[in-house]
Amino acid sequence: MSEENPVELTKAALSSYDSYVHNLWWDVATLSMKKGSKQKVKLEKSLKGLVKEAASLLRDTLKLKERGLHHILNEELISRTIGMFEQNNIGVRLTNPITTFISNLPEDDERIPELREQVECVYDMIDDEADVCDSDEEYEDVEGEEGEEGEGGDEEPESDAESVEDDEGGDNSSKTEIEDDNQDSTSPEDSEETKKSKKALDQLIEDNGGADTLFPPLDGTGFFMTTCKINHSCDPNVFVQYNQDPYLGLVLELVALKDIEEGEELVQSYIDQNLPTEKRQKALRDYGFQCRCHRCIESSTA
Repeated sequence: MSEENPVELTKAALSSYDSYVHNLWWDVATLSMKKGSKQKVKLEKSLKGLVKEAASLLRDTLKLKERGLHHILNEELISRTIGMFEQNNIGVRLTNPITTFISNLPEDDERIPELREQVECVYDMIDDEADVCDSDEEYEDVEGEEGEEGEGGDEEPESDAESVEDDEGGDNSSKTEIEDDNQDSTSPEDSEETKKSKKALDQLIEDNGGADTLFPPLDGTGFFMTTCKINHSCDPNVFVQYNQDPYLGLVLELVALKDIEEGEELVQSYIDQNLPTEKRQKALRDYGFQCRCHRCIESSTA
């Protein structure tokens, strides 16, 4: 095919998605609503209006009519494409990068003591005790700015603040350099203290509900061409695991939960498979099907 035939090119591109469920968006969004209810009718009308507007914008912006594509990239295709994503996407959860950074720090990393203080500060702020974390320097800055109003008030506080930074920051930096010049490496005592700080930091995070409480994971959805085709079962033989690759970005892996025979279908659970049968069936309604796996069948005939 050549660039001279945009219709055939477009059809070929769309054919990659033919094997997915393509229900209309408003049908998918109202699956759990009572037929004919005001809520269902109102939502359907709203979504149809959005799709109509989107189709109009695409038609004008991409000049679909002039290119002969307006019959293909129409309102129905847009609705079914969104419906496809709604029914086939899978949830994505990534560990917060800050959590990854902290967990990968070596025990003797010199940044750990300061990091521990910062984490303690965050916890204090969460508990509405931020004043515990405010340093004397911060209080001096605030008092200087509020107490030096009037003539020359704008200049003098700045000078005071700079002098504080020079006294506290510059001198300490110089002392550190002198100490470093006199030592080839960190002393065993300092290294041991840093290791203790790392253990204290890990314990601090654990005692406060774990890292996910302080640094929430990143949640989202993704459309993965292969994994999104895997059917559901309340007795899955694989589960989805996500990893962050520095070169590839988000990488999805399937991990076997049991021995899988050659030719056996891979199945995953779209929901919490540990729920009772009735709750599992209810949770699956949004997917538009009733599960008929062996667990559900055995439960219904028991």
